Amino acid sequence: MTVTENGRRRAMSKLELVFSQLINKAASGNEKNFKLFLEMMNRFPPEAATVRLDRDDQEFLQNFLRVAKEIDDKY
Repeated sequence: MTVTENGRRRAMSKLELVFSQLINKAASGNEKNFKLFLEMMNRFPPEAATVRLDRDDQEFLQNFLRVAKEIDDKY
């Protein structure tokens, strides 16, 4: 997807876009998005970025993205 940030266009995957929106809403004080963000950071800390996800973690991530989209659609 192509998005505009700070007046500049750039390509982002849908996953990057979802996380970007989540982080922005969490930073702006949205409590639900902040809780989701904390849950993601606890489950997938930045240092684990190169770790291959097992089936449970893949399912968790899919559910997380579904919930984040539902929350985003409400606001």
